[in-house]
Amino acid sequence: MSENLSSYHEYSTSYCLLGIAIDKIFTMKFSTTLLIFNLVISHAIIPNTKESSDHGVLCKISESEATRRFVSRLKMKHIPIVYQFTDGCSISRIVFNISGGCNEEENELWPSASMDESYSVKIDNGTISIHSEEIWGTLHAFETILQLVYRSELGQNVIFQRKVEDSPRLPHRGVLIGTSKHYLRTEAIKNITAALSIMKMNVLHWHMTDDESFPYSSTVYPELSSKGAYHPREYVYERGEIGSLIEFARLRGVRVIVEFDTPGEKMKRSRNL
Repeated sequence: MSENLSSYHEYSTSYCLLGIAIDKIFTMKFSTTLLIFNLVISHAIIPNTKESSDHGVLCKISESEATRRFVSRLKMKHIPIVYQFTDGCSISRIVFNISGGCNEEENELWPSASMDESYSVKIDNGTISIHSEEIWGTLHAFETILQLVYRSELGQNVIFQRKVEDSPRLPHRGVLIGTSKHYLRTEAIKNITAALSIMKMNVLHWHMTDDESFPYSSTVYPELSSKGAYHPREYVYERGEIGSLIEFARLRGVRVIVEFDTPGEKMKRSRNL
């Protein structure tokens, strides 16, 4: 669990196996619909809806991104554990229930300062059950489950049966990066964003421009970057790149707050002081 969240645990010494050589079944239950996903571990996963209501609920965040990342990371190496296992079970499905729904048919869902990130996880009887009010809590639940997985002496993924209840202690949990002094490529910023999501942080404060450079490629004032960036083509951020980064962050429950300072703003503030 993250120190940013207040959590409650109940756990036992019973364990379950998370074998990655078999198919998994993800069940997503909204207040209005039931979606069942068959996840094949052996290749890249973008779940397809097997059963749904007439509402045709679409949730890009959970249907493609979150489950794909979860299964991909489940196949990675986990902390080894030496334990005398006596009895156990096999996880056959993961069920997540989002009370507030996750319908993106008309409008995309965006993380906000008032979003509900609380969730609960119950691991018992071959099933992992997740409940959250909003999709953002489910994203945190996936991260928590991955943190609870161990690797046995036989090379099996194991997880102890337990119940977890988690909720944020602070609504704003973020990191600030500045790209006017030191240019960062968007792939590097995406890596930072992915790390924030893993640590259950929810804000990327991007101080993009300042006295040192103006790397934003403006369509209205193009000379700001052509004359103000470290390089007019190599070290600038195009609108498409920024949009892709913001979407990348959205799918991980991270808000991107972009800060623009006009050239000379810092010097002006210094003189005023």
